[in-house]
Amino acid sequence: MIINLEGSVEFNRTEITNMLVPLNFLKIEDDFIFDFKKVRWFDSHLTTLLGVLVDRLHSNSKKVFFEFGEEESSTKKILSQNGFLKHYNINPINKDIHNTSIPFKVFKSKEYDAIDSYLNNDVFTLIENKIHSDDLGIIEDSIYELCLNVHEHSNSEKFFLCGQYFPRKHKVILCFADAGVSIPHKISQKLHLKDDLEYIDWATNQGHSTKTSAYSGLGLTTIRNNMLGLGDVEIVSRAGYWSVDSQGLVGKQHMYNEFPGTMINLTFYLTGHPLRSNRFD
Repeated sequence: MIINLEGSVEFNRTEITNMLVPLNFLKIEDDFIFDFKKVRWFDSHLTTLLGVLVDRLHSNSKKVFFEFGEEESSTKKILSQNGFLKHYNINPINKDIHNTSIPFKVFKSKEYDAIDSYLNNDVFTLIENKIHSDDLGIIEDSIYELCLNVHEHSNSEKFFLCGQYFPRKHKVILCFADAGVSIPHKISQKLHLKDDLEYIDWATNQGHSTKTSAYSGLGLTTIRNNMLGLGDVEIVSRAGYWSVDSQGLVGKQHMYNEFPGTMINLTFYLTGHPLRSNRFD
């Protein structure tokens, strides 16, 4: 089966839906080819989703291939620089001469020392002079909250992380994903709501992420509140695509293909970005 990607492949419902198509054909296809030949731009943080897909396909004994076309393919360069191709033994990593790639990594849910090293060596060194130390603490706390969720709730043994630093746009993006129990599935064990978007919305609202809730320990309420004035949050889980921007405006879209777990995209605005608040400056 060929998965055709083209144009600008960005983190949005349409592109994510397209990339999830292979999961609908696990029972009838053996070979899956991701065709990037017509791709002009590929969001580096979408590598997290690509990792989830490859991992799911491999776990179902499927073969996965990548086609990039010309040798100087921009997508191949991105996936090489952030370590994705090396992780899957596709080709050696190319050096990131601009020092803006945040590496693709796969962690076990309790590898806290490795996660701490990743944040300090691969993330904070890129942006430490562009953001307040309190904001760095928020980033670190957010990642640890998500790691705790994987361990306690998703029943997934591992999770995927990747990102990108955009110095000219004054922002850094971190994308986190696991392929375990989704937010809607977990909460539906205790509550009956209208649809998957309502389950995600419930999990991110004040007072719903407590020790007595159906999704205790998730910390999404804390992350949502901490990101106000600092950046945007996007959550994709099962058939829901939920987002909240730095001003608190919530967006809700239904997914045409379900995501097998939960993916959370965090966009942090750095000093100099027009939407960033000056709460710590």
